[in-house]
Amino acid sequence: MEQNEKSGKLLEVKDLRVSFFTPAGEVKAVSGISYDLDYDEVMGIVGESGSGKSQEAYSIMGLLQSPGKVIGGSITFEGRDVLAFSKKEMASFRGSEVAMIFQNPMTCLNPVYTVGNQLIEALRALKAPCRVELYSDSKYVIDALEKGWARGWKARGWVKSDKKPALNPDLWETLLSLCDTHDVQCHWVKGHAENEYNNRCDQQAVLESQKFK
Repeated sequence: MEQNEKSGKLLEVKDLRVSFFTPAGEVKAVSGISYDLDYDEVMGIVGESGSGKSQEAYSIMGLLQSPGKVIGGSITFEGRDVLAFSKKEMASFRGSEVAMIFQNPMTCLNPVYTVGNQLIEALRALKAPCRVELYSDSKYVIDALEKGWARGWKARGWVKSDKKPALNPDLWETLLSLCDTHDVQCHWVKGHAENEYNNRCDQQAVLESQKFK
């Protein structure tokens, strides 16, 4: 459908309420905000720090973190109930139809930035072929690289052994090329198992999360 043929609202937020349920009790982050947005319309939401702007945006993006919860209201995008999306539907929605630029995109840990994206960015930063010790608590990524799964998918035209399509073939293609440039040794670490590097990542994540409190 052409842009000028679209009818109805692009985005409708009605009486949205978001709370955080902490040991000290309920903290109301968003208390009944309502607005709508037309196609070709730009809108800014202004408020002091802690007024709920970010939590309202996270609710639309499906990025609201525990113990936060949408406790009332509705979010409708092109007539679809965003709050009723499954995880798969929300993953497809983010990036293809909506996106979010965070307050400090160069330092914040982006929750929709995949492990593959992060590995590619780190390997691309290397100026010459290097020996790389890769640690991750994503067993899927480590096994795909170390056990040759990804190269098998590529050889079969990005089809897995179960005949299902391999997801994100463009990322895997780039990652495999970078692994050919560098001597990459893969190590899987169990999350929260007192691994030095995993702990460092957890500490960074905690520091970043405190910016949104």
